[in-house]
Amino acid sequence: MLWTAEYFRIEQMKLLSNRSILPIIFFIIVLSSISAQNSLGDKLILGSEEMALFTSLGESFTARIDTGAETSSIHARGVVHFVQNGENWVRFNINHDGTDRFFECPLESMVAVRQANSQTPVYRPVVKLNIQIGELRKDALFTLADRSRMAFPVLIGRNFLKGDALVDVSTAYLHGK
Repeated sequence: MLWTAEYFRIEQMKLLSNRSILPIIFFIIVLSSISAQNSLGDKLILGSEEMALFTSLGESFTARIDTGAETSSIHARGVVHFVQNGENWVRFNINHDGTDRFFECPLESMVAVRQANSQTPVYRPVVKLNIQIGELRKDALFTLADRSRMAFPVLIGRNFLKGDALVDVSTAYLHGK
């Protein structure tokens, strides 16, 4: 009986040691498949910085991918509201590579943004733009903001990422620069 109890204890320890290595093996397999494909299942893997093609504007910009931001934002100046065919529109200027480009888009809404250094909210226009990063292309809402003091002219928030992409903050430009 002593031999069977000892045998059982040894077999149990073998089983436990095998279980502890299984998660490590699984983790290695998952990591190798992610880095090889830049996707996990149907989700695209993005780095913390990516090139973003705005198909509706015909421009590409470097973008910070920020899961802490709900709404995406693009650098724009000279924002002017106007009415066209009874609908609210905005005209704005994007200076890209030293060249001023002017765009017009329907105004989706105005959003109140509270800045860290002020209690008074700032109202920003929101437009819908078509954007592509890697293989992911879709419409997303963007606030128009002066981002001239920011490192990136574009901030990609959760409204673009939700349901379609995951972010690996340890990498950048997984989809080209």
